[in-house]
Amino acid sequence: MVWPSASRLRIRPLPAPCGKSVIDVASALRPLWHAFLTTLLIIIFHQFCNPLICSASPLEQSPAIWLSDTWTIDVSPTRGIILDIERRARVNSPQGRAVGRLKIWETFYQALQEFHGAVTDTLGGVLYVVGKEDLNSGFPFSDYRLYSEDRLYEIDLSAPSFPYLVEYHYRLNIDNTFFWPDWVFPDSFPRRSASYTVAVPRLFGYRTRAVVSDLQVDSNRTLKRDITAWSISDVRPDTLGGNVPVPVMYVAPENFVVARQRGSTESWASLGRWYAELTKGRRKISGKQVREIRDVLRDPADPYSVVSDLKDFVSANWRYVAIEIGIGGWRPHDAESVYDSKYGDCKDLTYLWLAMLDEFGIKAYPALISTRNRPLLILDFPKDWFDHVIGCAIIGTDTIWADLTAPGYRAGTLPYQAEDRHALVIAADSGVLCRTPASFPAQNRSIRSLVGSLDQAGNLQFSLRAEVSGHMLRLFGTETAAENHTRKAAEVLGVFPGRLSVDSMSFDRYPDGQSAEVHLMGTISEWAEFTRYRLVFPLALAGWAAPQPLFEQTDGSAAMQRPYPCHEIDSLMVVLPPGYEKEFIPQDIVIKENPVQFVFASRFVGDTLVYVRDFVYFGPRADAGKAEPRWETIQAIQRADAVFVRPAGRDKTDTTTIDSTAWEF
Repeated sequence: MVWPSASRLRIRPLPAPCGKSVIDVASALRPLWHAFLTTLLIIIFHQFCNPLICSASPLEQSPAIWLSDTWTIDVSPTRGIILDIERRARVNSPQGRAVGRLKIWETFYQALQEFHGAVTDTLGGVLYVVGKEDLNSGFPFSDYRLYSEDRLYEIDLSAPSFPYLVEYHYRLNIDNTFFWPDWVFPDSFPRRSASYTVAVPRLFGYRTRAVVSDLQVDSNRTLKRDITAWSISDVRPDTLGGNVPVPVMYVAPENFVVARQRGSTESWASLGRWYAELTKGRRKISGKQVREIRDVLRDPADPYSVVSDLKDFVSANWRYVAIEIGIGGWRPHDAESVYDSKYGDCKDLTYLWLAMLDEFGIKAYPALISTRNRPLLILDFPKDWFDHVIGCAIIGTDTIWADLTAPGYRAGTLPYQAEDRHALVIAADSGVLCRTPASFPAQNRSIRSLVGSLDQAGNLQFSLRAEVSGHMLRLFGTETAAENHTRKAAEVLGVFPGRLSVDSMSFDRYPDGQSAEVHLMGTISEWAEFTRYRLVFPLALAGWAAPQPLFEQTDGSAAMQRPYPCHEIDSLMVVLPPGYEKEFIPQDIVIKENPVQFVFASRFVGDTLVYVRDFVYFGPRADAGKAEPRWETIQAIQRADAVFVRPAGRDKTDTTTIDSTAWEF
């Protein structure tokens, strides 16, 4: 469109009142006309031409969009890796403010060199700028991490009104290529453009494995450097599946040196060989210590008994504490000093247990695993995938796994975070990749039977008997002190502790150590909720789906509260308060949809509600990706957990009809 200028407008003279011609008036208005047209053109440009302001792309409808996300890796034989990350984002609504909440880690091998950031309006006006001195920093200590050289930098780049732009750049010096950063999207907001550029010396070897398809690759070579750039445009990480951070491409150097120990990612065997050399000489204890541990053994001649007794001995008497200085994040302290200090992290406690087993001639090995989100670890791409160390003992043809940081788990059982995971078992001069065992629903079972009566205020006085096993037992714990009764009873019942009053409680562990029986008596306040005309039963024992993630799913699936296979059987007999009768009760339901099986049945017998619920979750597998039930399945189960009763004799026409399909908790 061609807009006329004021100089091209032809104005016909007309007689004018007050002694002035129309031409004089037009001349006086000409500057205003110029200003009006200029403003109009600016508005049109920003609305239709400037993509920062508006775009037809559906990416622009997101609460935030990354306009650019650039990673640059510069590898030097002397300096290690220089990583530059530069990002620019547009924030459209409060939900998009997360793009400006930045966290940067410093470790023994990784230092923050510089940082610059700014927040601007969409017309380019600078609202404020920040530098490295404006970052908030702290040390990530915790109850189990007494000391670490890690440091966390944080800052929140945001503005009070929308939209606005966030941009920042920071540089990290990583002095060891073993810790080469993978290319990831740290959040699920869409990206208009993203790139990952690597510059390495000639003949420097590294391997890559793309996870996201449609990456564009551009390579060139200079006299001294090989430069490769990967890029992608108009991508939505939330459509790529999995959790954030979303992996885009994995990278590993072919050769590396850590603590003067050379290693290779050519194979799992070579990676295991490096770790074996790094930890050589760490699993030795003194003769005095050997004599002390003999006293805790039931039968020193039985290797199965020795493995079990020493696992329980270490887990019960050594506190899980990490003190990570330098290479301490990878190399364990020597077993003799760990024995005397009575604390250690996963590596320390595992190598102490291995040293004890060595004294009894039992073959045992450390194993590196990852407890991060599933799916994980690419079988034909050896690299640093691991974040935890466990142990395994070999007796004949039996392999006995043990997590020394988990006191509630006997030898031969593992926490669910370590189940069904690939593990790199470290032998004397090699490494073997294998898989930890998975549990089954029958091993993680909860059978709860509740009998109670409901008063006019909705309070439930009850008696409960429960049998729990496997992971269900470990969630309940082993402590039975009176001060923990309310908290533990609330875990068994699935209710908020503040609404629970415990009159009595007993906890009896069966001889196998893998199951227990709980007896509980008490009162749950406001277990049922009153509306104007009716009383609503939220069957608390049935709660098994995490409510918040249900509404965040975009693929029609629902997140599970139990991240492991389980079998839950619940039965209730609840006597109604005087003067109430049944108004609505769900029909019996049978659902069989991988990976769940659900059976529900309920009846009113006089003034008593009888309820039975049988739920089986077969669980995900590490190599199966996401295996969750459809959202429609969750809705059907939730509707089965709603029971309505009304005052006896009430006129049914004085309130609206219940729509059970709309009832959600």
